Amino acid sequence: MAAYDYATERERYLPRAGVNVLFVGESAPDPNAKQIRFFYHPVLRSADNLFRGIMLALYGAGRQSLASTPKTQWLERFQSDGYYLEDLCALPVNRLPARQRSQARRTAVPDLVRRIEALSPRGIVVCHGGTYLDIADCLRANRLPVLHCEPIPFPLGSYRVRFARDVQAALSRLR
Repeated sequence: MAAYDYATERERYLPRAGVNVLFVGESAPDPNAKQIRFFYHPVLRSADNLFRGIMLALYGAGRQSLASTPKTQWLERFQSDGYYLEDLCALPVNRLPARQRSQARRTAVPDLVRRIEALSPRGIVVCHGGTYLDIADCLRANRLPVLHCEPIPFPLGSYRVRFARDVQAALSRLR
């Protein structure tokens, strides 16, 4: 089985009119996994925590509304509203020891900065606390518009509601 092509799936949802808000995730999951749970994958999985958290924050979409509407329709809405998600690290880092994981994130920042500059978003939301701590100062030093001053927890389980509230607060700074 060939590895999943994250870049092709992601580019399919690049907003045509430009990126208004860029969400930054830590890294895509293992491309050789038996079950793909990538943000832009067309099938909603129970482990699609980031997708579920962002849809709750932006559209108030809970479990029932996400289950009753195809994921591709949510992705198309996300795209048409000018939202886009990039991962900081090209390779999965979530199974690395903490020190190596943090180093991998910091090493990936220059490439992320180039990608952000090319997208020219009005605002940036970093969707993972450790990632925020490793990259936010560097993004700001490069005059990139990070919309929040504190880490936002990853929307896993009981943190999903807090994630949605914190994302909404960050987005309110654009108005």
